[in-house]
Amino acid sequence: MHPSASVRVLSVSDHESLRSSREMLLRSFGYWVVSMTSEGALRCEIPHDLAIAIIGQTIDDLTALRIAVMLQRIQPDIQILRLTVQYSPCGPGFDACCFVEDGPEVFLSDVAELVAPERINEVYSHRGLTLVSVHSRIRYANYHT
Repeated sequence: MHPSASVRVLSVSDHESLRSSREMLLRSFGYWVVSMTSEGALRCEIPHDLAIAIIGQTIDDLTALRIAVMLQRIQPDIQILRLTVQYSPCGPGFDACCFVEDGPEVFLSDVAELVAPERINEVYSHRGLTLVSVHSRIRYANYHT
């Protein structure tokens, strides 16, 4: 089975450039991604069978919490990652938080940790990778850009 069909990610951001760059990064690692604004998420335009929802750093805390609560009501087993612009503890309604300044390596690691281990292997092994080699690739790309 192709990994893009098995690990479905919702990316919520109100800024088009952030949404599209996050979507490209996730897709380059085999995730199937649906991107939308917070308004779209609150209107319940959300597909089913999502593994993870990523709520962006530009969405205010109250709106992010409303989206998280709604997602958990619709799909109780969904994992929710909140992106933040400062180091902060993970609040109620979120399974993990990621400080955006830590970069793509930490972000991808946080996403992978929220996915069941068998799904992580499915995503990366399809491309002949391991999670360690993925991290090495990101470090290499960051060093050479």
